[in-house]
Amino acid sequence: MNRPAQPADIPALIHEATVKIDHALDRYYTCPEGSPAELYEAMRFSLLAGGKRIRPFLTLEFCRAHNGDEAAAVPFACAIESLHSYSLIHDDMPCLDGDVLRRGAPTNHVRFGEGTAMLAGDAMQAAAFGIAVGNDLVDSAAAIEAVRVLASSAGPDGMVGGQMLDLIGEDRLLSLEELLRMNMLKTCRFISAACELGCIAAGGDIAARRRAAEYGESIGLCYQLTDDLLDAETDKKEKTTFLSHYTESEAREYAVRLTRHAKELIKDDDKDGVLAALAEWLLTRKA
Repeated sequence: MNRPAQPADIPALIHEATVKIDHALDRYYTCPEGSPAELYEAMRFSLLAGGKRIRPFLTLEFCRAHNGDEAAAVPFACAIESLHSYSLIHDDMPCLDGDVLRRGAPTNHVRFGEGTAMLAGDAMQAAAFGIAVGNDLVDSAAAIEAVRVLASSAGPDGMVGGQMLDLIGEDRLLSLEELLRMNMLKTCRFISAACELGCIAAGGDIAARRRAAEYGESIGLCYQLTDDLLDAETDKKEKTTFLSHYTESEAREYAVRLTRHAKELIKDDDKDGVLAALAEWLLTRKA
């Protein structure tokens, strides 16, 4: 069912989706009897610590856009959020970014130690695939296809490959081509996968999935451009960002073009305007 015709309140809609997703994640990550409680505590610490929940929101919204049952999209939304959270745990560790705070709280390895943090990330990665393939509200072919999309988005030609390029960029300035590739893999692939998973949950065709994936790439790159602009005055790390190659005005114009392209891609699917409104919200966000 479509929402009433009115301007989309994106923060309110994301909050509404977050409540559903957090409730489902709480169930998926309740420690079974006999399992190590310490591991589940570490996973839940990162997974249920807040965050924008944009990826699972996109999964639910693309399912809705293609007239699917939202309940069928929830397991896929939890799977992509599990992968995203695992990547953050590992990204924060001393061998990569070495961050000690995330969202104002100690990072996982600071709170639980490096060994537990590494294992928590590993466990969440494996759990993501189990959650997706166990989705009994879609047929088995759709569940298997969802796992394929998740694996592709996370692997050497996805997020992990992007992390590798980011690590290389710690030692030298990346070319613009390398920087674009890094962000397409590290940031955009999970966002693109989230969109595509919603189409899979709804039984969308290949053309719909391609539009969704390209929309995800466009808003993902816009998201990173906006992050680089927001971090310009506070980020003291010596690493390549878009502002290593563009002026601030050039970066903003690039983000505007990406947003325009994203909205054009899904204009026929986006019946209630939520996906277009989300793209605009990501462009103009302040945090």
